[in-house]
Amino acid sequence: MDYVALTNAIMASYDVYLYAITGVYFSMQSPGAQVSPRLLNEFERVAHGIRKTFLGQVSDVLQGFQADSGLSHDSPVMSDARTAAAALYDDIDAIAGANMHSLRDRLAGKGAMLADMLKGASGGIGQLLQRKLEKPDFKAVDASGRKWDAKTLMRTMVRDYGYQSAIEHQLAGMTGDLAVVTYADPEHANHGLVFSITGKTPGYPSFGQIRSKIFHPNSTAQVTEHVSP
Repeated sequence: MDYVALTNAIMASYDVYLYAITGVYFSMQSPGAQVSPRLLNEFERVAHGIRKTFLGQVSDVLQGFQADSGLSHDSPVMSDARTAAAALYDDIDAIAGANMHSLRDRLAGKGAMLADMLKGASGGIGQLLQRKLEKPDFKAVDASGRKWDAKTLMRTMVRDYGYQSAIEHQLAGMTGDLAVVTYADPEHANHGLVFSITGKTPGYPSFGQIRSKIFHPNSTAQVTEHVSP
């Protein structure tokens, strides 16, 4: 499993998760009526079970990715891979939890406001209007406090984890200290840049120095071992 497959697998599960908790949310709406505490508790119970299933799928996919990538055995990057995977899992859990709680809050606070918006609408038109007005718009906040569309942030985090893990694993397998940045497009400004993996080879920038600039979340850069001419 490569990082693209990893991203697609987790995003597919996330789409199902959002669809499922939104379905529960809609099933418990009653236009113009306050939602009872009992119904709110029931929403939390059912949504929590869906969230638990989703997180189990995430855990399985992450473990499969590590195994397929050679990160599930003892290696110089093993501990870092475990730490990064655990951090990603926690971030995914936080977003999934925020999604669930946002629906719970919407369910608790709709009542009279929705009733006013639906005045004059009846039958099928009223139902369509209700769903349009109440369609959840899932948001998430990153570590810097920036607000994102939840799906965009989820995809960015998962893809970056997989990509960074792949780059680290490639570097860990090299016999020398020098590596080369490559792109599918040989005209790219950073194509052919030679760097020191450890930072111990004089005259070359270290991996740490170039990492955020070159190996960013949307990067397509790859690495190969440098061979002296």
